[in-house]
Formats: sequence, C-alpha cells, structure tokens
Amino acid sequence: MPFRLAGDIFKGGRDKLMNVVGVPYPEQLFLKSMTGGAAGDGTIRELPPEVLRDVRTQFDRQLMTREELEKEIALGEKKPQPTISDVMHLDNLKKVLARAEFEPEGPITETRSSPVSMYGSSRDAHLGLGTVQVHRNPDGTVRITDIWDVDNPEKRTADGNIMDLGEGGRKATQVFDIANSLGTYRPMPIDIQLTADQWAAAQRNVSSQAERDKTMDTYANTDLAKKNKDKPAPEQFGPTPAMTDEQTEKLMESLIAAMGSGAFKP
Repeated sequence: MPFRLAGDIFKGGRDKLMNVVGVPYPEQLFLKSMTGGAAGDGTIRELPPEVLRDVRTQFDRQLMTREELEKEIALGEKKPQPTISDVMHLDNLKKVLARAEFEPEGPITETRSSPVSMYGSSRDAHLGLGTVQVHRNPDGTVRITDIWDVDNPEKRTADGNIMDLGEGGRKATQVFDIANSLGTYRPMPIDIQLTADQWAAAQRNVSSQAERDKTMDTYANTDLAKKNKDKPAPEQFGPTPAMTDEQTEKLMESLIAAMGSGAFKP
C-alpha cells in the first residue's frame, strides 16, 4: 500500500477516534501535529462552529479605529491597581497602535488583514488557536490563516519543558520530543475560506454570546454532542478535561507508537 494512502487511512481513524472519545479541541490539534499533521493535504480548512464564532467575537471586540484604540489605552493607563492581565492587555494595545493596526475609516476597497488574539476567549480558541490573521475582502469574503506549530522548541524551562507547551506540562514536551525524533511532527497551516454569508452567520447576538460566556471554560465537545443527541457529551467545567490525564497520556503514547511502527510514513 502506498505510504501516502496508508497515512491518510491512519489519520482518518485517528481523527474519528479522538471525536468519539471526546478529546478537547486544543489537544486534538496537538495530537494531530505530533502524528503526521492534518488529514488530506495537511492543512486545517475548517473550524468547529463554536470556535469560528469565538474568532468572530474576538474580531469584533478587537476591531478599533485609531480614536477608539487611543481611548482604550488612556482608560487602561488610569487604572489605579492594574492586574497582570491588564498590564499585558495595555502593552498589546500600545503595540497595535505603534504598528498602525487599527481600522481605517471608510469602506473596504482592498484586502484588510488584522491579527486577532484568542486570549480571553474560550479554552478551545485560546489554547487551540492563540492568534490568527483575519483577511477581509471588498466582496465580504473572509480568509482566516495561521500555522499551528510549536514555537521555538529549543526555549525551555530549567527542568527541560518547552515554554510554548507550558499548558501541557511535562507530558506535552515528552510527546513532542518523541514525535520530533521519529519525524512525525508536522506544523499545520490553517487556511479557512468563508463566504460573506458564512462570516455574517458566525456573529453571535447578545443572548448567544452571554450563553457562550457561561461555558467558556467547558472542556466537553459540545459540537459532537449536538450531532449525537442520543448520547450527548456531558458538559464539564473547571480544570478537568473530558478525558482524564491518564487517558490522554495513553492515547498520546498509542498514537506515537503507531506512527513509529514503521508501517508507513506520515
């Protein structure tokens, strides 16, 4: 069997398995990258519906004119006791202003590209995407791009953990090191093409956003639950994922072992 076909069959089974057992979206992206990348041509071409809506929400929140940006900075500088988050947010706003990444006045006459940060959004969007580029065209179509990868894996903490994988703990670093040594680690381009209607439909109304805000930290695969109404995935809140750490570790190890078995190349 040709290597590419065998790899595609493995990736299809891998993705189906992760959906069935309820692996959270950020962990799915991590595991895909460690085990040969995304199925097909290796590019992520769609987002879970709620994550796409999170991107639209963050885009709307961060879209500011120069005047609005300066006003936001002025308010931030007046806070008597800013938190670390406030300081980081203010610093980011100042960088945006310095780079002139504010919304120009007037209608769109050429493609406009804006970095959109997912920090402060849902866990899926925050940990899964980080920051994406949103490109708007005069005809209303939108393209969302990024690359899912491990940034600067050589930058590590004193105990050897990769800084960019801090949320994943020691196990994430170990899995990356194994995947990198086996040659199964693949950065994954993100390239989402949306029609004007699809981009408009991704905008939540006030009540929908309020409801989303209540479940921002849910680790359950709610999109999967909607498709499988007979056996909906239970919503879980707080620091515990739908899969336990032990289950996630075993799944990581099984997938890595399959990729390193020599049966095929990713």
